[in-house]
Amino acid sequence: MQSLPIELKRLCVEFLEENDREVDRYDENDHSEAFEALKALRLVNHEIGSLATEVLFRTAVLERRDDSREKLAALIQSKYCRNVKCVVIKDSDYDDFEVDDPGEEMEVTETYTRALASLCRFPNLQELCLEFDKACAADAYLDMEVNQTINYRSAILSTIFKAVQGLKTLKVLSIKNLQDHMDRQILDSEVFRSIRSRLSGLHLQITTEDVEQHSLDFAAIHRGFTIDLPELWLKPVLPHLTHLTLYSYTCMWGLYPFVDFREVGTFPCLQSLSFGNWTIAHDWQIDWILSHGSTLKQLLLDDCFIIAALRMADDDDMAKLNFPGLKIDNAGGRYHKLVSLRWHRVLDLFRSTLTHLEHFALRSSEYGENHWDVDDFDRRYKLANESNIDNDHYNVYNCGSVPCWLDLPGVVKNSRQDKEDWIEFTGGGQDDTEALGRLMDVVNKRGRNTV
Repeated sequence: MQSLPIELKRLCVEFLEENDREVDRYDENDHSEAFEALKALRLVNHEIGSLATEVLFRTAVLERRDDSREKLAALIQSKYCRNVKCVVIKDSDYDDFEVDDPGEEMEVTETYTRALASLCRFPNLQELCLEFDKACAADAYLDMEVNQTINYRSAILSTIFKAVQGLKTLKVLSIKNLQDHMDRQILDSEVFRSIRSRLSGLHLQITTEDVEQHSLDFAAIHRGFTIDLPELWLKPVLPHLTHLTLYSYTCMWGLYPFVDFREVGTFPCLQSLSFGNWTIAHDWQIDWILSHGSTLKQLLLDDCFIIAALRMADDDDMAKLNFPGLKIDNAGGRYHKLVSLRWHRVLDLFRSTLTHLEHFALRSSEYGENHWDVDDFDRRYKLANESNIDNDHYNVYNCGSVPCWLDLPGVVKNSRQDKEDWIEFTGGGQDDTEALGRLMDVVNKRGRNTV
């Protein structure tokens, strides 16, 4: 290894860091074999030791525990403070699973506030990652008890934004379990505008009230996705964003709650786009992705479904937003829509139009009762394609079921108590699999040539 050029040595050392993140990305107490190997490399010689030190102290983690705050304070006072490029704030007491008893409501303590305010002491900070609890609730929903109220989350965001406002080096912001509808005063403040104006990377996993199996009845989910996401997050970063991630762990989004990317526009510099739990039924949704053909190098679609059939209620806005000219079915009192879009047509368009694409993944986790237990937000860049595409990449929407999103091979139409009429639809079958193969042949070849 000592005979290698410095650039290759650096890649070898950084590979150990990437491997370490696959074990548990930001657990400061999880000292894996890769972590121990990085520590051992510091003893090899000055050059390799410097590289290992650079990687070991690249990421700092702050948790709510007293010992974590003390470690952060010690790091700030040390000579390694300048090595820190990324700070991860794990403001959550739970991993990604359901918690029946959330415990007591969290408070923003003075010592925790001081720790968050100290983020300004990292002079070379480039990336900030914040993780909240998954469980959230609007103030109006009094029966839902959560650890982290809107006021708590707002206080944390406000403190962090004020702390990093002056760091001109900060370019990437990642928020896991951002509550769908937050305080607009914070997100529209001069402080956040200053931070937002220099972001090249924005990565959001949006969480929603998880009641009655991902209910769509709350106003906050629609306000957050349909209005706040485009207006407060996407449009302001349009001219300069290069990397964008949009996930939701608690709901399917895109159609309902509705996000109209036509109103956002094309990101002129976008190189990487990652979507999780995004739903597709319109050509214009695909056209929006294709509009980035001159810049896009990476496209990752994680649990993103084409919705082949829809049964929509007459008392919500889904049909009005997505299919404004659709007529209600007088017999069933519902709106019904069959969608002709199939993956083989989409994938062939990606192949012919996204001429700079070097990394593509289309993945569907096992749908069913465990579907909502799968959270790949932190692992999105490691996603791999299945060997074929089947009906798992298609879905239906049925307003008469709980949950509404179903992986059934049909949709109820003209449903009444005494009669159910099923309309069968088929996926793309072998055509989809062959189209994926054609796309990956081109993408993989382009990726190898780039390397």
